[in-house]
Amino acid sequence: MPEGEHAELVNTAVATDGRGFAAMLAGRSDEGRRRMAGACDSPTSCCAPAVVADFESRDAHLTGVPIADTAMLMEALVEPRGLAARPASQLVPGTA
Repeated sequence: MPEGEHAELVNTAVATDGRGFAAMLAGRSDEGRRRMAGACDSPTSCCAPAVVADFESRDAHLTGVPIADTAMLMEALVEPRGLAARPASQLVPGTA
């Protein structure tokens, strides 16, 4: 997943509800994103796990620290609305 796409997903997850986020994903040209849209109960239920999986697939991390910071940011921003997905991963402290 290109790094710029992370920012788009975070922005959309924070700004919309599940239906709006699913609609944004459904409009994408790639099949993986369209499939993900069908599984959205909330913006982060489909997005945060995908971002975490992307971080888990990396051999190196920009900061040198293996942590899914983008997913953590997204979760923190949607938590007040009760939309956090809490994906379990060794790259998300306190979840695995």
